[in-house]
Amino acid sequence: MNEQLAKLCYEFLLYRDQLKDGRFFHSYRQLYPLCAYICQIRHQEPNDEIMRLCREIVHEYAGFFSMFRGNGEEVMVTLLSCESDPGACMELCDQAYSTLKTEFHASHYLPMLAYYMATSMPAERFYEFTEGTRDLFEVFNSLHPLLTSEEDTLFIGLLNASGRDHREIVEEAEEIYEMLVDDFAFHKNSVHSLSHALTLCPGAAPAKAARFRNLFRQLRDMDYRYGKDYEIIALGILANMGYETEQIMEDFIRVDEYLADSDGYGWFGGFSKRTRYLHAVLILSVYYHNGSSELTAAMIVSVLMEIQAEQAAAAAAAA
Repeated sequence: MNEQLAKLCYEFLLYRDQLKDGRFFHSYRQLYPLCAYICQIRHQEPNDEIMRLCREIVHEYAGFFSMFRGNGEEVMVTLLSCESDPGACMELCDQAYSTLKTEFHASHYLPMLAYYMATSMPAERFYEFTEGTRDLFEVFNSLHPLLTSEEDTLFIGLLNASGRDHREIVEEAEEIYEMLVDDFAFHKNSVHSLSHALTLCPGAAPAKAARFRNLFRQLRDMDYRYGKDYEIIALGILANMGYETEQIMEDFIRVDEYLADSDGYGWFGGFSKRTRYLHAVLILSVYYHNGSSELTAAMIVSVLMEIQAEQAAAAAAAA
C-alpha cells in the first residue's frame, strides 16, 4: 500500500474515533464512519467546538420532529462544520427545504437535496430547480411506481441538475436498470437507485453497468461477499471513477486488510465484514475522488440508505 492510501486509512479510523469519543452524536454507530468520510472528502478534521456550534445551528432551524434531525442530523452537522459560514449555509438549506416541500412530501432524504441546492446554486433558482426535479420524479414514478420513492429524490434532483434532457436521462437509467436487474432479482429497489447513481457518472450506459458488474463479480470470485442491498450504489460509483477494475481490486484488498487488523472490526462488537467492505469503498472513493460534488452527495445518500435498511431489518427482527 502506498503512503497516501495508508494515510487515508489511518485518517478514516482516527476521524471515526474522534467523532465517537467526542460524543458529538448519540445515535447509530454506522454514522461515525460516514461522517468521517465527509470530513476526509472535505479535508476537514473534526473539531469539537465547531461541531457543537453546528449542532446548535441545526437545532435553531429544526424542531425535534424535523427531517433535519434523526440520522440526517449527524450528516448535516458534519457538512455544516466543513463550511466557512455554517449559519448562512443552514439558512439557505432551510429556504431550499421549504421550497422542496411545495412539491415533495417531507422525508429524511430531502434535507440532503436542500444542502446540495444551498451550496451549488443561487436561491433564485430554487423554485425552478424544484419544479424540474418534480417533473423528472413523476416520469420515473410512472415507469416504476413500486420502486420510485422518497429515497430516490436526491438522485433524481442531481440528475435534474446535470442539465441533460429528461428523456435522455430516463432512457439511460432504464437501460442500466435492465442490464443489471436480473443479477439482483431480490434487490430491485437497490438496483433501481443504482441505475440513477450510475446515470450521474460519466460515460456510456453499457460501459458503466459493465464496470460495476465486473467489480462486483471479481470481489465475489475472490470471496469478498459484498452485499447486494443499497451498498451496491457506493460500489457502482467507485467502479466508475475512472480507474481500471484491476487497480480498484488491488487497492480494495489492501484497504480491507488494513481495516481487518484495526480496532472496531472483528467478532467482539465490531463492524461486520460486509460493513467493513463498505468502509473500504468509502476510503477508496476519497483516494480516487474527482472533485464531483454530485457524486459525493450520491455516495453519502447511498450509505444513509443502507443504514436505514439495516435499522429497519433490526427493528423487524426485534418485533
